[in-house]
Amino acid sequence: MNLLITHELTHVVQLYMAMDSPSSLRELLGRHLFTFPHVLTPSFMIEGLAVYKETSHQIGYGRGQSSRYEMLMRQEVINGVDDLSQIAVPSRDWPFGKQYLYGYYYYAFLAERYGSQKITGYLNNYSRQLIPFFLQNSIAKKTFGKSHETLWPEFKSWLKFKFLSQIKKLSFSR
Repeated sequence: MNLLITHELTHVVQLYMAMDSPSSLRELLGRHLFTFPHVLTPSFMIEGLAVYKETSHQIGYGRGQSSRYEMLMRQEVINGVDDLSQIAVPSRDWPFGKQYLYGYYYYAFLAERYGSQKITGYLNNYSRQLIPFFLQNSIAKKTFGKSHETLWPEFKSWLKFKFLSQIKKLSFSR
């Protein structure tokens, strides 16, 4: 239950986040599409954040710390990590699509490389925009110093490095 509640509560908090103009418009006009900046966020960013938040490596909890998720992403690395354009579009494989897997590892990469406070900063910057979907790369650049398009190749390299020793062991044992 803890995993489910944490995951779904993360969705509620993220999707409800609004600051500055979106928040003011919500107070003035009520609940409309443009008063919820995160509603049009790509699903891998929404689901990935929820899986990232549900995961605790210290207590061995959540999908992100599971050997199954590790195996699935290791296989993605072996087969070739998908491009951002492939992951950013809605998946037809719901509820078992790659958006949960890739999203979790993308947030883990961002946290390791830039710090979890930058993820919070990104979400806050995103929450200030009326049309953030069209400004994602500029919001990422403002927060991380790089667009998602620039971050994605770094993410792919990070994944390859992260799983390289496991892949070598698996190749050697065959």
